[in-house]
Amino acid sequence: MSRQLFSTFVGYQVWYWQLGFTTGLVAAAYLHDQHPQQCKRNLYVKCPT
Repeated sequence: MSRQLFSTFVGYQVWYWQLGFTTGLVAAAYLHDQHPQQCKRNLYVKCPT
């Protein structure tokens, strides 16, 4: 595997990870707003005190 191809592959992996992580945070925040009683089961969004 050439170095350029490898760096491109790693770049895509990081980009997909960031996209997935951001999507997960947005979805978790949305679900938290929709269902506050399920807050304690959500590990990504901190509950309002």
